[in-house]
Amino acid sequence: RLFDAVVAPAHDGEPYANGFATVGAMSWVSPEALAAERESCLSASAARLPGEYAALAEGDRVVLLCGGDTRRQALNSDVVLHAVLAELRRAHLPPSRLVAVGSRRTPAAVLDALSAAGALVWRPPQAWASRVGDGQAAFNPYAACLAFGSSFLVTGDSVSLASDACSTGRPVVVLRDGVDGQAPGSKLDRFHQALRDRGHISHSLAVSPTAPGALSDADDAAAFLEKQLHIFNPAM
Repeated sequence: RLFDAVVAPAHDGEPYANGFATVGAMSWVSPEALAAERESCLSASAARLPGEYAALAEGDRVVLLCGGDTRRQALNSDVVLHAVLAELRRAHLPPSRLVAVGSRRTPAAVLDALSAAGALVWRPPQAWASRVGDGQAAFNPYAACLAFGSSFLVTGDSVSLASDACSTGRPVVVLRDGVDGQAPGSKLDRFHQALRDRGHISHSLAVSPTAPGALSDADDAAAFLEKQLHIFNPAM
């Protein structure tokens, strides 16, 4: 009642009469933004980037976006590691095709084990730095992983990571074992179900031959606000 318009995630509760319910977290990620990121990374100046960049830009890479402990549940490193490697086996891919991006909450044991298995691992804080590299050759590792990943594995404890992955329009599998979000009817469980219902996530990379449509919460919310608040946008 105090606001002309409300935008909130659907899994947070009942929709408002003057509100718009997003599926997940609104993200800067879109196919267009990622195309621009790829173009920037593949520019002539980017040739001076470290070897990790060259490996990422080879293509056909599965990207793991790894969360970690929450207030409700600690991430089980052994279970998550087993789930990641099992997904790669089902997709007939070696660990060397995996790029893992850790967050501040990610246990070091998970990233250490993946690195030992042959995966390319980006660790915080470097993975989330605004720019890494020399001068004009600098790039953002997290954005580059989203731009070049051919498919994604995401631990189920993070709405933001899953929203970013689903906004790429590429195949996504949410790993629910060993992390927060398994309780039936919980916010995370409702969020995962909404993604499944809309075809944004699959049960396995081995059965995801085609990419789903990109999650577009930010654009959809913007369109709602323009209509609700009578904002004229000549680009629309």
